[in-house]
Amino acid sequence: MKTAPKWLKVFPFIETQWECIVQLLDRYPEIDVYDINNDWDHFVRANQQSDQFALLRQFRKSRLAFLAYVDFQLPLSEHIKTMHRVTVLAEHLISQAYLMAVSDMQQRFGKVLDAQKNVVDLQIFALGKLGTQELNYSSDVDLVFVYPEYGESNGKRTLDAESYFTRLGQKIIKLLDYFSPDGLVYRVDMRLRPFGSAGSLVCSEKSLVQYLVNEGRDWERFAWMRARLICGNSASAQSLLSELKSFIYRKHLDYQVFSSLAKIKKNIASVYPSNTRNLKHGLGGIRTIEFIIQSLQLVFGGRDAKLQGVSIYPMFEHLVNEKKMPVGDGELLKSTWVWLRKLENMSQIINDESIHELPENEEAQIAFATINNHASWESLEAMMGAQRGAVDDLFIQLFNDSNQDESLTQADEQLMQQLLDQINFQRVPKDTVQKAKKLLELTVVKAAPEVCHDFVQIIKVLLKRPSYLLMLLREHNVHNNVLKLLAAHTYFKKVLLDYPVLFEQLFEHQPFEPLNHDKLSGMWSARQLGAQTLDDVENWMEQLRYFKLVNQFNLMRSISVGEITPKQLGVQLTLLAEFIIFKVCDQCWNELHTKHSDVKIVAEDLMVLAYGSMAVYDMSITSDLDLVFIIDQPNYDAEERVFVHKWVKRILHHLGSQMYHGLLYEIDLQLRPNGRSGSLVTTKSEFEKYQRTQAWTWEHAAMVKSRLVSGCDAQKQWHQILRQNVLIQKRDPLKVSSDLKEMSGKLQLLKGDGAHHKDFAVLAAVLIHAHQYPELVMIDDMQELNNRLGELGLLEP
Repeated sequence: MKTAPKWLKVFPFIETQWECIVQLLDRYPEIDVYDINNDWDHFVRANQQSDQFALLRQFRKSRLAFLAYVDFQLPLSEHIKTMHRVTVLAEHLISQAYLMAVSDMQQRFGKVLDAQKNVVDLQIFALGKLGTQELNYSSDVDLVFVYPEYGESNGKRTLDAESYFTRLGQKIIKLLDYFSPDGLVYRVDMRLRPFGSAGSLVCSEKSLVQYLVNEGRDWERFAWMRARLICGNSASAQSLLSELKSFIYRKHLDYQVFSSLAKIKKNIASVYPSNTRNLKHGLGGIRTIEFIIQSLQLVFGGRDAKLQGVSIYPMFEHLVNEKKMPVGDGELLKSTWVWLRKLENMSQIINDESIHELPENEEAQIAFATINNHASWESLEAMMGAQRGAVDDLFIQLFNDSNQDESLTQADEQLMQQLLDQINFQRVPKDTVQKAKKLLELTVVKAAPEVCHDFVQIIKVLLKRPSYLLMLLREHNVHNNVLKLLAAHTYFKKVLLDYPVLFEQLFEHQPFEPLNHDKLSGMWSARQLGAQTLDDVENWMEQLRYFKLVNQFNLMRSISVGEITPKQLGVQLTLLAEFIIFKVCDQCWNELHTKHSDVKIVAEDLMVLAYGSMAVYDMSITSDLDLVFIIDQPNYDAEERVFVHKWVKRILHHLGSQMYHGLLYEIDLQLRPNGRSGSLVTTKSEFEKYQRTQAWTWEHAAMVKSRLVSGCDAQKQWHQILRQNVLIQKRDPLKVSSDLKEMSGKLQLLKGDGAHHKDFAVLAAVLIHAHQYPELVMIDDMQELNNRLGELGLLEP
């Protein structure tokens, strides 16, 4: 038999299993080919005289020793694989205990059946390190027992579901946690179930969700983000975990997490001094690193599904890739975490004890240094101390929400008092009041008085969103950007007051990239994450409104910092509106077509004609949409006509309904044939006939600024030809001038200003002179058209 290395005497637990280790090394010379199911079957056949307790315990001890010994030969980067293998070992043993207990229960009480006579199984959820698949060598296992729904067993002796699964759970725990002559398999910790030790051993899915949603505390959010099914019905469990995501992750940036985790860390620090040798709880230790990762996941995970993973290790890379952590910080945390986990596991495997301290005897220290490729114990300690110190510095940066006191001048103090007088702090929590006052103090020092008065209105709204107050206090760049935006445009005050969720865009700012249909489509698809649009139409409408708000906000921010010009802003806002119209038309057709699948009308049959600013790519943040709906079906029957009218009404409902995130656009339909008395939808032939024979002068003038924004190439060509033919007709100049001046006067009375006079002069010039200069109707930019008319001397002074 292969001789054990001399240093192995430092690890008595492994040394006692040496004979089994040698046999396993012969059977599995490469650890990557180790097959636990095959190994278990072989082990059971070789130990047929052993009872269940002995099988489970002896298998765990020998296989854990084998995995630990092999890990000593592997580089540090491979230790994460060892943690995964140790997790698989634990899952296998828990599954075997589960099967043993189930077999015994079914012999005595039968199976649990629901009302439909379907079999109901117990689900075992792993939390903690077992949940993350990064289990320690000698660790408790955090389990929660859940059953999908109520039922009753079908044996000779019947039990209700709760009683049945309670007995089953007790059997599983005894098989794992009972201390026999062979020791135990795992210490089972059930305290993460609802109401902890005071609660029932098992609970239904419904009661679990109800408890967490209504009574769950912050630490339970942290615990359940690491939950994973290891036994039971996977489909039912996935549905449960999906339902719990809204409890774990918030849709907004959840900065309150920092405060909660900081309190937990402070409590731990009071028990474990910073100079401790404790690898888990000491300064810059394992728990500190996991706090950093967990906090960033909870803050951003509600808005970024890539950060909702159960395991710790992949999150280092994900957080860096998602720009939530600098590359250097991610590498430091990952390398330190893996190394500390290996040192912790080495300490535990000495005597199979759940300890977190480094060894104190010299012989063990020399072995630790050698296995970790250090010349001496002092070298190992020095490197570990440096890395843990760097980790602690990162933690302090992340969790320290204090700001240096700013010195206020007398004028600042007077302004500060004026601002405070505007806020009613009654019934506001004390810590929220402190955050608001500190934020105001910082604002008074940085911003002009008029900006401070705008900002205090925002603070009044944020008193109900303390996590945003904390974000503004912690993220100085975000606070500074808010003040700059308030000074730049009145839009920002209104939109931030109405929709505080947009503060998150300031944190996630990306350099301007021009929008187009493909870009917007990709952004929309990423946001939807495969959501079923017909299952929850109201949610879809809210999502589209939020999508519009975010893009408008980012465009306005881009122009305020000089990234784009006013002309570019008009184009970008127009492209955004076109995309939204496209999505709404398609969505509404799908909504109706599911109920009227026999109708032959297809989504491509509807054309949307835009007038005004949208037609000439000159929309502003307050622009409404002047639209006409045209159907490309010359001979559609009464049923199809009803369908099309319902379709357009549904589109108008989607566009104009006021919801939580506002409306999409105000819609003006007065430019359709016969205006308000006309049909909501017109056919191509009807529209063309009206424009050629019945339209008023001002309706022809409106066609100068018209464009088909939804339609195929052939439909767009039809409109362009019609538009050109209408506009190049020879007209009476006096009548054109008279008619448009009359309309201009009506608009002035209606709107109270004469801002449109110049625009009407351009439109009149086109109608009067287009028959001589047909090139005019080819120009779709109003400034360019104005310049060309000036060059030709066709504009009235």
